[in-house]
Amino acid sequence: MKNRIYRTFCLTKECKNILIIFVVINLFYTLSGYLLKLIFSSHGDLNLINTASFGKAIAVQSLIFMFLTPFINAGIYGITFLKMNSKKIGIRQFFFLAKSNYKIFFCINLLIIIILAIISVCGNMIYVKFFMPSNYSMNPYWHYYSIVSLIINIFFVFSLPLVTVGFFANQKLKPIRSSFAIIIKDFSKVRFIIVALFLEYAIKVLSKTIIPSSYTKIYLPIVTAVITFVVLIYSFLLITECFYKDLNFNFEIKTLIGENKQ
Repeated sequence: MKNRIYRTFCLTKECKNILIIFVVINLFYTLSGYLLKLIFSSHGDLNLINTASFGKAIAVQSLIFMFLTPFINAGIYGITFLKMNSKKIGIRQFFFLAKSNYKIFFCINLLIIIILAIISVCGNMIYVKFFMPSNYSMNPYWHYYSIVSLIINIFFVFSLPLVTVGFFANQKLKPIRSSFAIIIKDFSKVRFIIVALFLEYAIKVLSKTIIPSSYTKIYLPIVTAVITFVVLIYSFLLITECFYKDLNFNFEIKTLIGENKQ
């Protein structure tokens, strides 16, 4: 495990250019979410945002990125896996992989959003009905939403990497079912991932408490993107070295098919 962690950080360093792009995308996503909340808040003041306005902002953000995020992730995950295996990467490979894997990435992303929305709405209704104080604040709901997101992310953490690995191996690895099975059956092997995701949550909580909100809008997206990318690299290593050792990858055909048609 220690050797795999060391290799994870070495590969993350080798993929630093992709990591920078991933950080920028995550920063854009977060700032756009903040802008939407500001638009839906009362008189442009986030301190006056209510549950309904918060829900509208989240809904609009989810709809916008429901279609965009799967495309970007499919390309990012694909070229990251290529880079890890010392293969050629570029804008052509990014778009080819994004287009090829978009459908399954979209389905998984949509399922995550639906599950998160159902749990969050039901939980918020219970909180508003039974626990909401007279001086209502969004802080309790923010912690609840973050915890729910953390749990969902843990169980789906292998799903998108499994799609990518299966694509290059020309096999359908049943990403959702396999991801849940790995977490449940091989929990001890994914401790690093669990610790990393809990660290990400802890950083979010401490940042909300200690660091002024104006700084967290820039600081948090960068930190969370780095942790997510490290988890991605480690997931790829676990899948290919631990869970699916017998896969045969064909990187050349899968990534140069667009060039061969010329």
